[in-house]
Amino acid sequence: RRQRQMCIRDSYGIVYNSLGRADIYGGKMVSIRQLAEQQDGPAASDLERLDGRRWSKLLIRRPELAAQCPWDRLELLDWGRLMLARPNFRKQFPADKLNAASWKTLLDAYPDLSSLIDDVPYDKLPPGAWAYLLCQNPDLEKRCKKWGEMDTADLCMLASLQPEFFRHCKVSKFTAPNWFVLLSRQPQLAEKCDWNKFSGPDWESLLEAQPRLKRFLPSPTEDPQKLSPGMWAYHLMKRPELVERVRKWSKISLDDQAWLLCRHPEFSRFCDFQQFESIHWRQLLRNGARFAALCDWHKITPT
Repeated sequence: RRQRQMCIRDSYGIVYNSLGRADIYGGKMVSIRQLAEQQDGPAASDLERLDGRRWSKLLIRRPELAAQCPWDRLELLDWGRLMLARPNFRKQFPADKLNAASWKTLLDAYPDLSSLIDDVPYDKLPPGAWAYLLCQNPDLEKRCKKWGEMDTADLCMLASLQPEFFRHCKVSKFTAPNWFVLLSRQPQLAEKCDWNKFSGPDWESLLEAQPRLKRFLPSPTEDPQKLSPGMWAYHLMKRPELVERVRKWSKISLDDQAWLLCRHPEFSRFCDFQQFESIHWRQLLRNGARFAALCDWHKITPT
């Protein structure tokens, strides 16, 4: 089975490349050349086995099979390969679903497809294409009419590159990962942040990137009443002896509790393990077998 490069977004919205296994839809694989050379057309059973990569290669040879193509199997770079060889398929391309990071991945891999943006009038560009364009040319801000349609991740990314774009953001929709992307580059905007959205791991990541923002984290000894559950989780990770000061352990999220237990197993006496879900048990068991005896194995769902 061939491995392929895919664009994926991590928990903080940062795009990176990784190797992911191509989908294979079962059965004996027939070569694309064999399929393309079948005069009466490929059998439906053969077409059903094709993943997006193989569909793109088949359509390059036999574009008349487009009506039978399950377009949702094509990944970003499959589309790039197809449109470069067969420009007519650009009308099937779901350009309105791409965010700025996806546009960058596509055009970095296939620069000759830049006309997908360059040849489209500004008022016809989808929001994600506008976000990509503004990354390259922020002077186009006043010509953009799609600010209200951009997704939160794109707005956050734009503001992290050009802080004056922050005025277009709806901060009420920002998640902790969105704030991380923004504040790791523009810490001066921290006054606008809703810190209650941060978990323990969120605080850990942010303070590693911007240690100066620790001034927004109240002290557990001087201002314990100002601490959110996520703030408590971070402090407990750093100073486990503070656990006796926590009055309402149940207020700490299950995600944070599992994260803390991986660092400090002694906190298990405060946890109600019956509330833990599959994702929490997987996290705990990956960090060692010490919690295996407490695990409700019926909750472990297959991946």
